[in-house]
Amino acid sequence: MDHLKVADTLSTLGFIYDLHGDYTTAKPLYERALTIQESNLGPTEPKVLQTLHNLGMLYILQRDTVNGDLFFQQAITKLEKILGSDHPEVGKVVELYASLLKNVGRQEEAETLLKRAEEIPAKSMESSKP
Repeated sequence: MDHLKVADTLSTLGFIYDLHGDYTTAKPLYERALTIQESNLGPTEPKVLQTLHNLGMLYILQRDTVNGDLFFQQAITKLEKILGSDHPEVGKVVELYASLLKNVGRQEEAETLLKRAEEIPAKSMESSKP
């Protein structure tokens, strides 16, 4: 279990460096945390998904949208498998992804994702009606 504590520490340090805009330092910390988490927890555990999400944000903020897209899409796909595509948490991640894309000038893609994110709460409310 100690190795998971190391992963948590690496992820937290990565997040702190990320917040301060030091993406060069944050990236290897996130990557190492992800490797430890995936090998010990499996690919669909919440901590793994959070690290994928954090890496996706980091890459997009660095304008490396190829890798950013890859990590975000992995996180969204895995989250949908666990919670279902209409779960509000999926909507939150899709919305965050859309706003990051908008910030880097990918307006059309962002609008499509925002529409999808807005539909998710409505769908989840419909499916919960008796």
